[in-house]
Amino acid sequence: MPCIGEFKWDDGGRSIYGFVGMTGDCVTRSIAIATGLAYRDIYQALKDRYGSSPRKGVPRSIYGPYLSEKGWQMFTLANPTVSVEDFNFPEGSSIALIQDAYGRKSHLCAVVDGVLY
Repeated sequence: MPCIGEFKWDDGGRSIYGFVGMTGDCVTRSIAIATGLAYRDIYQALKDRYGSSPRKGVPRSIYGPYLSEKGWQMFTLANPTVSVEDFNFPEGSSIALIQDAYGRKSHLCAVVDGVLY
C-alpha cells in the first residue's frame, strides 16, 4: 500500500474538450483521472444528475452515489492528525476526499500509485 510521495497537476482531460479557465471542478477531474473515463462524459453525467454545471462544485449527495454505482470506494481524510502523506492507499487508482478539521471545506482528488493528482 503506497504512501503519497508526490503531487502531479493534471486537468483530467478537460482542456482536450475545450473547457478553459480556472474552475472548481475537482470532482469531475478526480473521477476522470482515477477511472480513465473521458472528462466530458463525467461532466455530462454529473450535470444530468445535479441539474447544474459541475464547474463550481458538486455536492457529495450527487457524486457519492455516482461513484458507488461505478464500483468506486472513496477514502475520506478528515482527521486533522492524519496527513495525506501518512495515509496508505491501495495500489492503483483511488479517489480521496480531503476535509478540513471541521468538515466544512473539502476537496476531491485522485491518487494513482501513490501520486496525488
